[in-house]
Amino acid sequence: MRFPLCWRQVVICRSCDRGQVYCSGACSARSRSERRREARKRYRRTEKGRETGRRRQRRYRIRQADLARAAARIARITGTGTAAAVPPGDAGSEKTVTDHPSGPPPAPLAAVPTARSGRESPPRCAVCGRIVTHVVLADP
Repeated sequence: MRFPLCWRQVVICRSCDRGQVYCSGACSARSRSERRREARKRYRRTEKGRETGRRRQRRYRIRQADLARAAARIARITGTGTAAAVPPGDAGSEKTVTDHPSGPPPAPLAAVPTARSGRESPPRCAVCGRIVTHVVLADP
């Protein structure tokens, strides 16, 4: 059974209401990622999941060994060894964002103020965006 995480009230029109548990986009995404994580845990506990993990780990180890052999081969050919990853003059000369040729990053945009009338806007459906004229509240 799924429960909303934020417990915020959501307005849904009759045509969109299918009896689901509704939540905000961020809350829904977080809840979905948690459900997927739980499903992955359940799968890894099965025999098929364990075998898949063993195969994936085997492929990873083969890739790592291939990379190490390739790096050793390149080091033998060039005669530089493994210390050639950092050029000699560049050690310790780190650049900051303000040292970049294009200058510092632009300042974040400020929120644009909106005109507010004395009236509240009518409630809108969280799914389709239509104005909801008849609101029914149900306690969970």
